Amino acid sequence: MTIIGYVFWGLCAVLIGGSFWMQRKYRSSEPYKSDHQEFYEESAKLDYNSPRNDSSFL
Repeated sequence: MTIIGYVFWGLCAVLIGGSFWMQRKYRSSEPYKSDHQEFYEESAKLDYNSPRNDSSFL
């Protein structure tokens, strides 16, 4: 492998390693959700998946 190959693959390794390090260091936490918001999200999921909304019965 030539010097250009070593530089290229070394730069790729540094970029991949740096991206993993940045992701681990600056990981964001889950957003705060109130009880009401969680309730309405769950009820919306249940309503969306209910059989009455299935268009295959038409």
